[in-house]
Amino acid sequence: MSSVDGSQAPPPVHVPPPRGKKFFISNVNSFVGQSLVEELRNDHIAQDEVSVHSFIGTTTDLENAPVPSGVSKIITKEKTRAF
Repeated sequence: MSSVDGSQAPPPVHVPPPRGKKFFISNVNSFVGQSLVEELRNDHIAQDEVSVHSFIGTTTDLENAPVPSGVSKIITKEKTRAF
């Protein structure tokens, strides 16, 4: 493709989709943790698997709520004390 003055136009630049972010949420089964997961989830608008956010968290025994969908891994509190 040439322009009016005869020079070649640069080829279009392909920009890959942004990578998904990783979130750690303490007490992910609490009301606040569930709200954070629901607000930060992007799997319904992501264009591919690379740009989907991932969630890891701990659970609390004080609330008997289930872990929200979208959380890929639960860390036990015994492991966090070792850090």
